[in-house]
Amino acid sequence: RRSSSVRMQQTERELKPKDRVLALWKPEDDDWRECEIISKNVTENGLMYYVHWSDFNRRNDNWISAALVNHATTKEQLKDNKTRTDAKKDDWQHENHDDHEGLDEASLKEHEEVTKIKNVNKIQMGKFIVETWYFSPLPREIWKNESEVIEILYVCEFTLNFYKTKSELERHQCRFREQNAARHPPGDEIYRSDKVSVFEVDGAKSKIWCQNLCYLAKMFLDHKTLYFDVDPFLFYVVCEVD
Repeated sequence: RRSSSVRMQQTERELKPKDRVLALWKPEDDDWRECEIISKNVTENGLMYYVHWSDFNRRNDNWISAALVNHATTKEQLKDNKTRTDAKKDDWQHENHDDHEGLDEASLKEHEEVTKIKNVNKIQMGKFIVETWYFSPLPREIWKNESEVIEILYVCEFTLNFYKTKSELERHQCRFREQNAARHPPGDEIYRSDKVSVFEVDGAKSKIWCQNLCYLAKMFLDHKTLYFDVDPFLFYVVCEVD
């Protein structure tokens, strides 16, 4: 009875940020991978951990259920797992892209601390729902609480305005249709081939649109610092005519 109690305590031990454990990367394949605990949160679905997968780029960091984590992971298990995954090396593993070229060590550490947890899991633009990769410093009226995670951010495909609820987007789109506004980027069409067009947008003339574009771009670029001062820049946007 005593040994059974000890095993239960080991299995359910509390994990802290920076702890390294094994967790299910692909539950359907029973694929266990090493990950680092970044944060934790108790939700209506139970205890969740935000993890960084040691084998993969930061864009794959995500929230997972505590049920997918081996709380009793040992150093020997981590070592054995590393040997196995190094031999496997799948397509997503060991990328050599340098997303932080030009950043010194102090700047990189500060950047990773500020952006360590994604604040938006997905965006919906038109009929498409896309999983995001990185944190984006959204305006305070959209994202106020640092512990809050927006499951889906709703984006107008014409104005690039974004909203936390689908009803807000629908109200915006009603006003947009009533105004009979242009259904393309606010710039000059400089190229067209079949259904593909390229627009040149002046940041000084379409400041809000270009700022919104930068917020969206940051969700897919780890190191990007341009958000507000868009005036000196021209943006080139590729569109599909549908």
